Amino acid sequence: MHRYIFRRFRDVSSRDMRTSAIITAILVTALGVLASYVYVHTLDQQHDRDYALTQQMELRNTTAYIHNKFVTYRQILLAGASAANIRGADALTDENWRRYYETNRIGQTYPGILGLGYAKRITAEDKQSATDSIRAQVAPDFILHPESPGQSEHVATVLVEPRSAANISSIGFDQRTSAARQAALDLARDSAGFAITAPLEHVGDTPETAPTANGFLYYPLYTTYPIPATVAERRQALAGYTYIEFNAKLFMQSREEELAESKVTFTLDDISNGTSQRIYSSTGDQPVDRERVAGEIAIGLRTWRLTMYVPQTAGNAGLRSFALFIAGVLSSFLLGSAVYTFLRNRIIRIHNRHEDELQSTKDELLALASHQLRTPASGVRQYLGILQEGYVGALSKEQQVIARKAYRANDRQLEIIDQLLYVAKADAGQLIMQPDDIDLAAILSDVLESMESTAANKNITIKHTSPKKLRVQADERFIRMIIENLISNAIKYSYPDSVVRVSLKSSGGSAKLTITDKGVGIEEVDKEQLFKKFSRIQNPLSTVEGGSGLGLYLAERLAEAHGGTIEVSTQAKKGSSFVLSLPKQSEDSNSVIQLTE
Repeated sequence: MHRYIFRRFRDVSSRDMRTSAIITAILVTALGVLASYVYVHTLDQQHDRDYALTQQMELRNTTAYIHNKFVTYRQILLAGASAANIRGADALTDENWRRYYETNRIGQTYPGILGLGYAKRITAEDKQSATDSIRAQVAPDFILHPESPGQSEHVATVLVEPRSAANISSIGFDQRTSAARQAALDLARDSAGFAITAPLEHVGDTPETAPTANGFLYYPLYTTYPIPATVAERRQALAGYTYIEFNAKLFMQSREEELAESKVTFTLDDISNGTSQRIYSSTGDQPVDRERVAGEIAIGLRTWRLTMYVPQTAGNAGLRSFALFIAGVLSSFLLGSAVYTFLRNRIIRIHNRHEDELQSTKDELLALASHQLRTPASGVRQYLGILQEGYVGALSKEQQVIARKAYRANDRQLEIIDQLLYVAKADAGQLIMQPDDIDLAAILSDVLESMESTAANKNITIKHTSPKKLRVQADERFIRMIIENLISNAIKYSYPDSVVRVSLKSSGGSAKLTITDKGVGIEEVDKEQLFKKFSRIQNPLSTVEGGSGLGLYLAERLAEAHGGTIEVSTQAKKGSSFVLSLPKQSEDSNSVIQLTE
């Protein structure tokens, strides 16, 4: 049981203290199990948060990737539209368009672009003249197709790069014959902005010629500048469109390779019309069974849904958590011990600090109070002495008895005050030890003689053995104080009509003084309090005999200051034996005694 528990429960029995220790151990073990559970639970929550964060991060990054792709596509269309507006759309040639495409390295830099083209608006009235003009300036073999009798307006592909077989076959294609393209053409025209088609296939595509196109992005050109303000004016002034034909698999390729490292897959769907149309899936037709997170992307006046499939961390999270919890339970004794030791040491440090602060305050108060008390107490002694000596007149027998009792009480008061002063000075480092060559046997004889009357009052016999001389290097004042305290203590706690034995002898380089009584003795649990400051052990004689609780404290500290020790052996109701050991030779000729616990 550590020191704090002993102090806290020092008045309970040993069995109670053992029970407290067992309860503490159980509580610490339970704390370890609880800590394991909290740790595993927190780890699971953190794993869930990290996983959700990873999902959102992958979704944001992939959304940004797609958005940036189409920002670039819009810039390409705007640049092509600017060139057409500057030169005049009808003045554009294959060579102009090819240079623009190749100069900007569109095919190498943007693999998702299957075709960059210009489609001209042709009205039914201008169909023949427009066809002749296109054949003369751009494409000699230009034919508007497919046939669409009764259609008032056509949007035919005139220029397209690169010159793949699939793209060449699209020259002359009337894009308004496709419902999906027509819807995007009308949105771009009326909004004067970018519009994308619903997912569709490239005209003329075959597996041998080109990848499947997923859609077209259109930007309108007008015959007037600035752009007409109203929808009606825009429809009237429409000249044609620059457009990009794109393939989602190709423009998502680099992002798909990045995601493959962490085994993340995705699907891309068009949900603009309230139904889902698949644009592209990196997982195949059936996504793997994983947690999913989805977000919407606004692209060219349409809405796409990006769904990410992010795998969980490798391994089974549930089994891992269970294993961690089991490991925590198995190690709870070790964990509990570490936590318990830390808390115990922390409490002890705080307790000791508070005790130090309290002790410092008590020492200051003790020094002040004892110093102020000694002066009036000494005056009382003088006046009592004057009365006893009859300097102010003879006292009656009753008055003499009272005067003697008052004188003895005053002596006891001064003894306690002197002890308080010694403790206060010692704690302040103001007691100077001045060793000298002294006769310990003579000092013992003087002390025993001075205590004969005290022992006689209880009919206690003091028997002692001592050599004629036993010289030691020590401070006579403090040695006398030690011996007085030990013998006085033996007399106080011995029953009347008993014997106190005092033995002084030389033992090698030490002098040993043994004082044995047949008094009340000390309980085992109280031994730790024996030499504590202001500590008085409760026993049958402690209420009768007065005391300050400083005698043994001072005796032990003064013995230690001389390099000696005081040992005690005791048994309740059978008496005690105190052994003072002092070195014969002092190491220091002059030193400060600091009495601290």
